[in-house]
Amino acid sequence: MRAALYVATLVALSALAGCAGETTKPQNLSGMYPGDVDWEKVASVNQWATTKGATIVWVNVPRKPGVEAR
Repeated sequence: MRAALYVATLVALSALAGCAGETTKPQNLSGMYPGDVDWEKVASVNQWATTKGATIVWVNVPRKPGVEAR
């Protein structure tokens, strides 16, 4: 009985550990933002940061010039 409980516990923990590694990051970020995001600026800054060894975390993405905020 003890061995069966041990095996069942291992199986349950393995199943939970397998789920923990899954990511929920969307592949297409443009679907999350309105159409007035300046994606060229985002790409330019990200590329510059990569060459300098930095990481960018966008809190407020840049808007295209001349577009009013919603």
